[in-house]
Amino acid sequence: MHILILGAGALGSLVGSRLSRSHARVTLLSTNRDHMRVVREDGLMVEELDGSLTRYDLPAYSDPAEIPEKADLVLVSVKTYATRAALQSIHRLCTGSTVFLTLRVLETKRWRG
Repeated sequence: MHILILGAGALGSLVGSRLSRSHARVTLLSTNRDHMRVVREDGLMVEELDGSLTRYDLPAYSDPAEIPEKADLVLVSVKTYATRAALQSIHRLCTGSTVFLTLRVLETKRWRG
């Protein structure tokens, strides 16, 4: 199974690292070119709960046109205002059976009680 993390920031990168442990093919995609370059060159470094560092060697892209493989599952982890453009950018990477799952931390307004 090929899993595309659309919006590989902090949350998306962490989820991608964990999913890669299941032997799924995980690809990271982010508009943050510097972050994707560092992941390609040095690996994704994740600090574990015990304080140790684990390196994950994952394909990382900032341009969806460079991704060679269609996605079976897309985990969407982009800001709400960027969702439409992000999904349009990966249209060619999807098939009729591609599944989408949103991983968004909802922004909430402060409630006055």
